Amino acid sequence: MQVIFSVPFVQGQARPRFGQGRAYDPATNVRAKRAIRAAFNETAAAQHFKPAPAHTPVCVDITTTRPLPASRPRKIASESDTFKPDIDNVAKLVLDALTAHAYADDAQVVKLNVTKVPRTRDMPEATTIVVYY
Repeated sequence: MQVIFSVPFVQGQARPRFGQGRAYDPATNVRAKRAIRAAFNETAAAQHFKPAPAHTPVCVDITTTRPLPASRPRKIASESDTFKPDIDNVAKLVLDALTAHAYADDAQVVKLNVTKVPRTRDMPEATTIVVYY
């Protein structure tokens, strides 16, 4: 089974914050995870996608696209996306958001492919996610 969905932002997992003797997820992480879950649930319901059973291998492909900033000189048509967020933090955010929705635990992910597409002008900012097992 496979589900493909997209969210209109690129964000990485922020560091946990500490307060009152405990660690908590920053509000930006909570909002991003909710948006990823909502997009997944909407698409999964339309495609009758069932979460992967426990101990079933799962593969996840993540592709991020972002436009070139307006401040870049016009002679630069495209460039590699070597800026924040780090690719591993993008993967952490997506995998954490989909835990208990697409699969029981992110330990089930046996193949993870994360790509930051080179930035070009007029490219929308988006994260496209494919989950299959």
